[in-house]
Amino acid sequence: MKLRYLFAFLCSVSVGAWGTVYRWVDENGQVVYSQTPPPPGREARTVAPPPPPAESPEVARQRIKKQLETLDKLDEKRRKTREEAQKKEEEARKKAEICQRARNNLNLLTSRPPNTLFKVGKEYKRFTPDERNKKIEQMKKLIQQTCDQ
Repeated sequence: MKLRYLFAFLCSVSVGAWGTVYRWVDENGQVVYSQTPPPPGREARTVAPPPPPAESPEVARQRIKKQLETLDKLDEKRRKTREEAQKKEEEARKKAEICQRARNNLNLLTSRPPNTLFKVGKEYKRFTPDERNKKIEQMKKLIQQTCDQ
């Protein structure tokens, strides 16, 4: 993200600050590029500045600003999509856990003798036949809602 802003800044920098550039060879045979003319007696030639940008700096800034806005919108959309996917995964995991617990409870209710003690919360309870049948129906309904979808 920071690189985008650096790129935008560099693209918006104007090249209009170029002055006359001289190219000449010093006494050691080194090529020198300078904005000041060479010492007297040295032959120099001027170097043409690079061509101006194809668009004005303001137009370039506006174009880059729109591109950055578009990228920000895409980033936000991707973030929302990722969050929604994570949320769905979490819901599916919770649903699978509820399904498994309901199946375990139904198995306990149907496989044990009617007078068995069952742990309900922190206490143990012995269900009456009607309570037991009601719990069995609740577990079947819960399994149908969470497991079959």
